[in-house]
Amino acid sequence: MSGDDPYGGQTAANTSPGWLNTTKDEVIDLELDGMAEFAKDMVKVQDYLNARTGQLQLLAEMPTDAWEGNVLGEAGYIRSMMMNNYKGFTQYFSYLSIALSNVGMAAQTISDIYGSSDGWSAASLDAVSWAFGDKSAPRPGNLPSFVGETFWEKYNKALAAGAPPENAPDWVNQPPRTNADGSVTAIALGPDGQRKEITTFSVPGGGPTIVTTTLYDAKGKVVTQHSERTVTVQRGNSVVTRTEYTGPDGKPAGAQEKFTTYGAAGQETAHGRVTYGADGKPTSTTTDTTGADGSHHITTTNHDGKVVQDLHVGATTEGAEAVPDSPLQDTLDDIQQQDYGI
Repeated sequence: MSGDDPYGGQTAANTSPGWLNTTKDEVIDLELDGMAEFAKDMVKVQDYLNARTGQLQLLAEMPTDAWEGNVLGEAGYIRSMMMNNYKGFTQYFSYLSIALSNVGMAAQTISDIYGSSDGWSAASLDAVSWAFGDKSAPRPGNLPSFVGETFWEKYNKALAAGAPPENAPDWVNQPPRTNADGSVTAIALGPDGQRKEITTFSVPGGGPTIVTTTLYDAKGKVVTQHSERTVTVQRGNSVVTRTEYTGPDGKPAGAQEKFTTYGAAGQETAHGRVTYGADGKPTSTTTDTTGADGSHHITTTNHDGKVVQDLHVGATTEGAEAVPDSPLQDTLDDIQQQDYGI
């Protein structure tokens, strides 16, 4: 490689083995509770995704409203293609939600397996394979007896309780409902008449936004309910968006803050995220600081304040365009060059 590598400093910082160095009385601690925190993060991401899936309904409404009734064949074809793409996209969201749940469950299972052992000294590939649903892998002997249900076992239990899990692909989206208080409820129906409602209410005047997800059984009885409350505030030279989560029991289930910090000239100098547990204590903090030259320094700390990630990213250099040509613009340019005999 040539000697004019513009990212030499960042490469050296990112690949430095300094984090392996310990003092005489210090040992590297592989904290397995990190897997439990990772599992919780997967649930938060899943909840965030599920709470906003109903907003995709616009993708179904707009083509229908734009080309309603007797329209040109080409317009009808476009409408049909857009509706098919919408259905495929919503199906993708459903399975993405399931994937997040499965990864989170596997992480929690691994944490449960080794949570009482001395780090990863007893870890085995079979245990990890078992956590990810490999039926050929033996069940770990030190796994608590209450752990072991597969997704489908949990799915069938949820059905027996009255409704599919909220991330199941069984739900069929219905037209949303606008309520008297100005909130909007996204509605989906289950296979046996169950109902899922995701209601989004924004308090007028810049107040918080509250998203409540409720599952009903076929008789209209509430099976489960949880909510999240999001508000954006100014803290000094930072804009902070805080989301607080409430579990099915009505008790706090954690929170997340996203922040963006600005310099004197209005330029962004840093952004990041802080997550909190149900007890209100920070579980992790990620900060992305922008240097004067456009470089980035990204650090992540755990609940003890220890740095678990330290990444340096150099400033963007001249080269190929970062954004590819728009397929839509290419199509429009091609259409304008055609002679349709009009």
